[in-house]
Amino acid sequence: MSDSLSWLSLFSFVRASGAVLWYNTSAAYESAKKEEWEMFNVGDYIIYGSNGVCRVEAVGVPEISALKKSGKTYYTLCPVGSTETIYIPTDTKIFMRPIIGREEAEELIEAIPTIDGEVCYISSPRVRSDFYKEFMDSHECEDLVKLIKSIYAKGQSDAGAGKTQSSIDKRFMEKAEKTLYSELSLALGMPEEEVVDYIADRCSGSKTKKN
Repeated sequence: MSDSLSWLSLFSFVRASGAVLWYNTSAAYESAKKEEWEMFNVGDYIIYGSNGVCRVEAVGVPEISALKKSGKTYYTLCPVGSTETIYIPTDTKIFMRPIIGREEAEELIEAIPTIDGEVCYISSPRVRSDFYKEFMDSHECEDLVKLIKSIYAKGQSDAGAGKTQSSIDKRFMEKAEKTLYSELSLALGMPEEEVVDYIADRCSGSKTKKN
């Protein structure tokens, strides 16, 4: 990838003049208030709380004795890229939604160059962690893009001051990227490792058309 396009990767698509300080005070809460989705089916890919993308492996009363006694209907979920199995009641209050479709994924990618990076320069690790967590808790792809841009812009600023990336910034960057990449890879029908280059190519094409 050429230097002129390097900013288009998910690590570096923030624009020097596009980074702004903006605290996301409503997105997470508005998203959490959405009406519950209808029952998911076996084979569906969904976003499940902080676990990110999961595949529905089964729907019904599990054969596990401790859960079987309740008589409740459960989703058996497997997080993408993990061997973990999660059993969760179908009436859980934990956030769940279907993953986005290809059209929505393409629209998001088209908009990436215009999405502002929200930068948090607050030194308190706890406050900064809470700031980042709001973007994660909205469970919206656009907020993940904003978070990635935010942390990247802060990293550029820190590097210029001779500072290394903090463990909090690194942890949230990795989590946001993993959550976004895995959903986009399924929506676009491509391997997760190809998503960044696909975004770069699409954003480059969009920029060329506008010029």
